[in-house]
Formats: sequence, structure tokens, C-alpha cells
Amino acid sequence: MSITIHQCLHGYSNGHQLLTSSVELPTDVKRLLLFQSDLTGSNIQTGFENYLTGYPVLNSSYYALAKTWYANEISRPGCVWTQTLLIELVDLGKIAELSSLLIHFVRPTGDFKRYELPIQFINDLSNLSNQRHDEYDILADYLYMNSQNTIIVESENSSFYEPVVFDIWSDQWPRLRRNFCFCTGVLGVKSLGAKDFDLQVVPKNISQSIARSSKNSKICNLSTIKKEKWLEVVHNTPKVVLRQFLWSYGADITGGREKFIGLISLFTKISDENIDLANINNFIKETLPSPDEGKTLKKFIFGEKVGGSWYSEFEVLYFLSTENNIEHLQIEDYNINKRLQKYIADHPEELNNVLQLLINSNPERINEDIWANIIIPENKIVEVFTGNIIKIEKIILAHPSYASLPAFWQLDNQIQSKILQALISIYPDTLPSDVLKAILKSESEIIYDTEKFYGSSVVYRSLDWLNEGNNLFPPWRNRILFECDESYITWLIENIENLHLSIIKNLFLEHHPNWVFKLPFHHKVMVTFYNLLKYEINDDKLPYISSLFLSKGLTNDDNGSQWIVSATFEDAYVFATKSMLDSHWQIIPKDLENFEEEDFSFNPFDIISKVFSITPPKKKKQIANLDYSEILIRTMTNKFIKNKWSSKCFLEVTKKPEIFYKAVEYLLSSKKGRFFLTKIMNDIQHSNLSPTQNQAKFFNSF
Repeated sequence: MSITIHQCLHGYSNGHQLLTSSVELPTDVKRLLLFQSDLTGSNIQTGFENYLTGYPVLNSSYYALAKTWYANEISRPGCVWTQTLLIELVDLGKIAELSSLLIHFVRPTGDFKRYELPIQFINDLSNLSNQRHDEYDILADYLYMNSQNTIIVESENSSFYEPVVFDIWSDQWPRLRRNFCFCTGVLGVKSLGAKDFDLQVVPKNISQSIARSSKNSKICNLSTIKKEKWLEVVHNTPKVVLRQFLWSYGADITGGREKFIGLISLFTKISDENIDLANINNFIKETLPSPDEGKTLKKFIFGEKVGGSWYSEFEVLYFLSTENNIEHLQIEDYNINKRLQKYIADHPEELNNVLQLLINSNPERINEDIWANIIIPENKIVEVFTGNIIKIEKIILAHPSYASLPAFWQLDNQIQSKILQALISIYPDTLPSDVLKAILKSESEIIYDTEKFYGSSVVYRSLDWLNEGNNLFPPWRNRILFECDESYITWLIENIENLHLSIIKNLFLEHHPNWVFKLPFHHKVMVTFYNLLKYEINDDKLPYISSLFLSKGLTNDDNGSQWIVSATFEDAYVFATKSMLDSHWQIIPKDLENFEEEDFSFNPFDIISKVFSITPPKKKKQIANLDYSEILIRTMTNKFIKNKWSSKCFLEVTKKPEIFYKAVEYLLSSKKGRFFLTKIMNDIQHSNLSPTQNQAKFFNSF
């Protein structure tokens, strides 16, 4: 595999500067490369005439690997040549052994053309040696055990530690590689921005001075060589195996050197077929405590198992469902419910194990609908939940949401009683809505016992269920609608703006009129209900509904009742003229009272003569032979006079010409009636009333 690597050359030409490059670079990148390519100190030290430097190029996509040579052929002291390889960050992780890059460093001899062209690097992955240099242990131990320090390594020359530095660098995963800063010939502290280089090889005679100049340095004590256990793993594991692990699971880990030893330890743990999930989980939590890091590794351990793992899918699901020590996991990433559903579908023979999992699980991790995916044969359901396999009380107490399955409320009454008692111990105040809905849906008679314990709240929520358009089995429906008046009316008032059509029909079609007349509804509500029912019930019920609502309006004497009369009178009048009221006529109140003569300030005969050109009618005191429509007219007009209802409402009620003229005829038969007509006429003249054409014609005649 070929990788294109750009390069540039710095050296002396009227000062240290960029001499040539195979790629055009931004100004800030040029400035950084110029600074890093210059001599690290003021004077060259013997043994450090050339050295290597590696660092990420800030504000670019490159990592810089540079080699610096002392330019002793130039008379000016302190001059150097520096060739820098610019490796794309995405390519840096592809190179098996980073030391293979060193063959591309060539000291300038005067002709700079070779540095003007990019390098085609052949990445050979076939010959990966498993050997590491002897000094690997001490340098790696210092570097990773002191991850927050700059590690100072004393040396006689710059070349001695180059192989081990490249061994260490090559073992790192890509993200760690591209942030690793090192220099094998430090003559003065090397830093990148505000951060000192991770690893700095320095001459012994100036190591203390450099250490003091560093912000947070630690000198490597080469005389103390420890063989840590994690180092044994590094040495005993083939490079290709270890690096594949680090490459795969270091990619999404935040931080840097401090994570290396932890990942090596995790590699050891997950390679051990005898370690249990709890122990490996503890190691993962210790190494990767944040839920947002190491997700790839965590998914390898806790993701869906399809083979090739020490742990079965059920073991992992059981652990994820029941374990409390999982703050380091983003539990949503592991699709517990989806995997559990699949496991249930693929392993029906594991029903008992799954139930045990659900009993012991954390309720927040298991969706309630998971229980619907547990397929229990009907002939086995009683055995499963009442036999020796599992106790019904235990499963309800461990996971109460199971009681939301309607199938439970279709079991034997004794079993249902056990379920209810378990629920009462969990929910002493209010039964969860989903459980009550399951009882209602299953039409179980346990609802009566539920009401005995929880009281009117069961009635209220049963009404909610009914108001959602659901059915109730007849005995329970009859109880809450006809035997629980106080609770029913309280619920109606609270839900008056949201009633389902079935509830409204029940109110006015199934209840006795006397009960309806006592309903404490605002007149606007009654008018709304009437207008709704007119279009939602069968035609044969319309005469009754119009009679009922008209009676409600005529029965009440408050001012708002006039508008119920306004909305219903014409319909009832039409049914009366067609003899369609039948027995409904009995519920309508009759008011046929004639008012005695009184002195008024106007002459009603003048009104009559002007309008009708006839003599005033006699008082209508005989009513035995009056038809229904005439009785309605008299009752309505008398209510307006007695209750002092508004002129506006009267005009609304009598919009139909036939009704208007009959009402006027009746009103003209008494002085109070004629006085009422006079009031209407005055209101029309002085208020914003809008009479019909016929009404206006009548009143404009005076």
C-alpha cells in the first residue's frame, strides 16, 4: 500500500528559513515548522549532532516527523538542516512500523530538488517483528505511569534511544500517535503551544537544567528497571494482535497516555475466558468511567452476542438488565429491549429464564411492552404464574407493570385477587392507570373489589376510559352511570368541555328527565349539547330531545335558561304541530295562566286596529280544546313575562312568522302581554336589536 507523504526542508539562507517544500503551506503552519526545525538549544552537544523530532502540526491535517543535522559546513555557528516529513493524520495510523519512515531522511548536500517532490511511501505490513528493544520497559513504564509529566531521558547521544522511542510510538493507537510529541536531541526544553513534549532525550550534563525549565517534568531513572505485569502482556502478545485491539478500541477514547496501561489491562481481562462479566465490568468502569468514551470496546463486551465470545447473549442481557454498577455505560446504546424481544422470539423454550430476568431487572431499563412479547401458551399461563415455577405475587412485586396485561385479569378469580392484593401493597393510594385500563379492557369483575379499596377514583377513571370511546361491560357501566350520581356529576363538571358523544347521549337519552333537569350545567353548555345531538342521533329521538331540552329551559327560572328555550322552542313547536311529541309532551311544563286586567298608560285597541284592523280578541281562558302548539306558545310567552327575559331572546325564539304572530296574538289578549310588547318595541328603538322582517313590520306600525 502506497502513502503519499509531503516534505519540506529548512536551513540557513540569510537566517534559518524554509528552503523548499513539496506542498504549499499556510502562513501559520510555516511559522510553526520554522520554529520547530531550528536548533533546540544555543550550542551543539557532542553526540547530538543530529536528532529526530515528532509533533502534530497545529491547524493542519499533518503530523511532522523531522530529522535535524548540524550544518558544520556553514561558518555561522548554530546552523542546522531539517528535513520534515508531513504525514496526513489519517495515514499515520496505517503505518505498521513508524521506524520504516527513517529511510526517507537524507541530509542535504546542496541540491534541494529531491525535497520539492512528495515521497511515495510503501507501507509493508508483511514483516512485522514481535521484538521490542531492551529499553522499552523502562521508558514505556515512565511514560505511561507518569502520564501527566514530561519524561526527561538522559543519554550520551541522540541515536541510542531512537529505536525504543519508535517502538513505543508504533504501539500507540492512531489518536494517541498523532498527539505524541517527542525529540531525541533536546538542548533546550521543547514545547508545542503551552504543552511540553511528552518525551525528551537530553544530554546528561544539562538534564537538570532542562528539567527545571520544564513545567512538569520527571527524569527517567534508568537504574530502576521494573517488570510490570502489563509490560509482560506487551512482550508476550504478538504485535499484530495487540495493536489490532488498541486500534479498534482506542479510537473513541478521550485523553492520552494515561489510558494506555488501562487498555492493556483490559486486553488481558477480556482475553481471559474464566473472568466473569461483573469483574470485567469493574475494570472497564475503572479505565473508562465516562459513558461517552470507549463505546467501541464497551459494545464489544456488552453488545449483541452472535458467537465468538466467552459470554452468551442471555448472560449479557441479564447483566445489563439487573446490574446497578453501570454508570460508565450509556445504557441506551445496548438496545436491551430490542435484543430481549429478539431473544424471546428465538428462544421460546427459555421462557422461565426470561421471566426470572424480568423479575430481577431494573424497571427503568425494561419497557413495559416487553411483557407483551412473552408468548405464553394459553394452556400454560396458569401453570406459569401459579405453579411452582414462579409465584404471581413475586412477579407483580418485582415488576408491577406486568399487571397491565389484560390476560392477567382473565385468569381465575382467586388469582386475580392475589394480583390485586400485591398491587395494593405497592400502590396503597392510587392504582396505576395502565393497570386499571387492563382490568376494564378484560371486563373483569375484580373491578368491584378495586372500587371497594380505591373508592371513587376507580369510578372517575372508568369514566375517563368510557370518555375515550371505549366500552365497559354492562353491569359496571350501569353502576357508574346510574348508581354513582355524586361521583358522576362531579366528573361531568370537571370534564364538561371534553365529553365524548357516547357520554352526552347517555346523559340525555338514558337518564330520567327529572335527573337531567337537576344537572348544574351552564346554559351555553346545554345549547352546545343540544346542537350536537340534533345531528348525531336518530330522527325518531329528536322529538324527545327537543322536548327534554325545552323543558330544561322552561323549568329553570334563571336568566340563562331563556337561551335554552331560544335554541329548542322552534324544533319542539314544529314537532307539536305534527303531533310527534306523543308521550314526550308529559315532561314539558305548561303555563297557561291568564293575567288579570291592569291599567296601562297606552291603549292596546289602538295597536290592534292599526296592525290587524280588527277588534281585540277575547281573553283565551278556555284551554281544553287547545292544540299542543298553542299550549307551547302560551307557556313560552308567560315564561318571558314572569321571568322578565330579554327582548332580544324573544325575537330569537319567534323568528318563525307563525310562532311570532301566534305569540303576539296571545300577548295582545292581556294587559301584561301588551305591556311586554311595548317594552320590546322600545328596546328595538333604543338598542341594537335585529328583528326579522315580519317582526320589524309589526313594530314599525306604531
